[in-house]
Amino acid sequence: MSAACHATTGTERERLFGLLAEAYSGVTAIAYALGLFDLRSQAMDRVQWAAQESADPLRIGRTQWQRATLFLQAASYDRGIRLLDRVRHDLGEDIAHMDAPSLSVHGAVHLRSAMFAARAGNAPTARAHLDAAADTAKRLGRDANHYGLEFGPTNVAMHRLGVAVEMYDGPEVARRIRRTRLPENVAPVRAGRWYMDAARGWLDYGNREKAFAALQAARKAAPEQTRNHPQVRETVLTLIHMERYSKESLSGFAQWLGIT
Repeated sequence: MSAACHATTGTERERLFGLLAEAYSGVTAIAYALGLFDLRSQAMDRVQWAAQESADPLRIGRTQWQRATLFLQAASYDRGIRLLDRVRHDLGEDIAHMDAPSLSVHGAVHLRSAMFAARAGNAPTARAHLDAAADTAKRLGRDANHYGLEFGPTNVAMHRLGVAVEMYDGPEVARRIRRTRLPENVAPVRAGRWYMDAARGWLDYGNREKAFAALQAARKAAPEQTRNHPQVRETVLTLIHMERYSKESLSGFAQWLGIT
């Protein structure tokens, strides 16, 4: 693919670099699912290079959206928020005049901004970003997958749960889980993340039975992601420490994770 990019010129070269950026993005997704965060950081450099060569402003914005997760992992929330603010500024804020791909990138940036604000403990800002994303999803009118973002009403609902978990808002966690029904065609990685967040939220809320049930649902939806995600391991270790389950059920799950 890289050789093909360099062997062409003009719009065909830009198109191929867009495809190359998408391929590298797949590497970052796999690395994240497997917990290989150093590899993900290296792959992100390749994504950014290919996106710049594609000369596609939306792909460049989407790449910056991806890069922001590196600041999230490093707990550098202010830097991440500033990066996402710049992306939205470059895209513009007038959703009434955006096409569907622009709406998807714009909405996804709001959702990630909400997570940064929640991690920073700024609940009003997190909710404002969620509401802005909801308005964007309403304008889009459906769940879509422009630039692999899977933005739409379902993704907004999933991030409302994620923000509630980050804010340790137990009642809101319970409300979001009760009110949300994931579509049958939701991507396994999205469903897995939903159940992982639900498990953590239920545990923080004091409902260990539902927390463990959510972990089992995550395993069913996305086994590799569940098996390798640090958040799952933290939740299971906490459940083991609380000693509320039969040794057979919880210890079997722990062994599957590689926890001994």
